[in-house]
Amino acid sequence: MLCGLLGGKFFKKCKHSAKSIRTRIVPIRSKKQATVRLDKTDVANRIAAGQEANAYGRIDALMVEINYTSCYDIIDQHCEYILNHLPDLQKQRECPQEAMEAIATLIYAAARFSDLPELCDLRHVFTERYGSSMDSSINAEFVDKFQEIQEKSFSEEKKLQLMQSIAEEFSVRWDSKRLEHLSSNATPRASSVQPGRKPVQVGTKEKASSIERYPPNPASVARKEQIEAEPKNIHVDSAAKNGKLYNHVVSLPSASVSTAEVNAPARATSMPPEQLNPNGGRVHPNMPDYFQLAARLAALRNA
Repeated sequence: MLCGLLGGKFFKKCKHSAKSIRTRIVPIRSKKQATVRLDKTDVANRIAAGQEANAYGRIDALMVEINYTSCYDIIDQHCEYILNHLPDLQKQRECPQEAMEAIATLIYAAARFSDLPELCDLRHVFTERYGSSMDSSINAEFVDKFQEIQEKSFSEEKKLQLMQSIAEEFSVRWDSKRLEHLSSNATPRASSVQPGRKPVQVGTKEKASSIERYPPNPASVARKEQIEAEPKNIHVDSAAKNGKLYNHVVSLPSASVSTAEVNAPARATSMPPEQLNPNGGRVHPNMPDYFQLAARLAALRNA
C-alpha cells in the first residue's frame, strides 16, 4: 500500500494491467466453459446412441476449447501471483527466482492472446525492468497446450481417454475397444476387377437392359437409313450486297430436273415470278415501274 501511495511507474502499471487482465478473463472463461459443457454433452449423446465414430470426430474441437480454458486459467493464476507479490517485486531490482515462471509465462502469452491487450503492457514493463532472457522459465504446461491448439494434433490415446472420461461423467456405458474394432474394420475394399479384364463402365449395364426392354421401331430404323443414303442436292446462290458476298444455301428436292432447267440461269427465290419485270429488272410490289415513270417524264417534257 505504502509503495503504491509513494508512486512508482512499475508498481502502478503492473497493478492496473494485472487487474484488467483478470477482469477480461472472467467472461471469456465463462464462455469457454459453457462451450466445453455443450460439446461434452453432444459427445456423450453420440456415444449413447452408438455413434462412436461421429463422437470421435468431434473430440479435436472439444480438446481445443479445453486447452484454451486451461491457458486462461494459467494466465489468471500468474496475474494473481503478481498482484500478491507486487510489493516485493517493487523493492527488488532483480527478478526473484520464485516469480520468474509467472513473469516469463505472461511475457510469452502477450504475443499469443490478442483478446488480452494488457498483456502487452505487462510485457513492456517486465522486459524493461528484468530483460527478455527468461524463456527457460516459461510454464511447460502452458507451452504444450498452446502448441496443441496451433497444430490441432492430439494423440489417439488422449482422445480415447477424454471420450472415456466423458462417458463416465455422463454415466454412459462405453468401451474404447469397440471404437478400435470399428476403426480396424473400416479398411478400404480391394478392387473387384480381375487382372486382364477391362473394368465395366458405369451405365453400360443399364443401357443394355433398356435396349432389350424397349427395342427400336423397324419403320423408324428403315426411314433413318433411307435419309442417310439419299444424296443431298445443295444449290449455292452468291449475291453481292455492298461489296460483300453472302451465300444463300437452298436445299433442293431429290426429284429429277430437266436439262433446260439446269442450264437456265439461276434466279433469286425470294420473289415470285409474277412480280418480276419482263425487261429483266426487279420491281417491288409497292413501287412504280421504272419504264412507266420514264415514259411519263418524257411526255411531260414534250408537252
